[in-house]
Amino acid sequence: MPYTVWYESWDIGGGRTSSNVGKAATARKTFESKPEVDNYVQLITNRTLQNGRVMSIAISKQED
Repeated sequence: MPYTVWYESWDIGGGRTSSNVGKAATARKTFESKPEVDNYVQLITNRTLQNGRVMSIAISKQED
């Protein structure tokens, strides 16, 4: 059963000058299994936090 992951991340600036402040990056990706979703969410969360950004994540399970 496929899962779809949507996320948006924002650069909050943190006192730094950035051309991305206030701009959001949006992405959507589909996976076939829950472990794939878990791995992807962990990857994008770690990457987002390392870059000093904030994010929102939504996961939906597609019914057949």
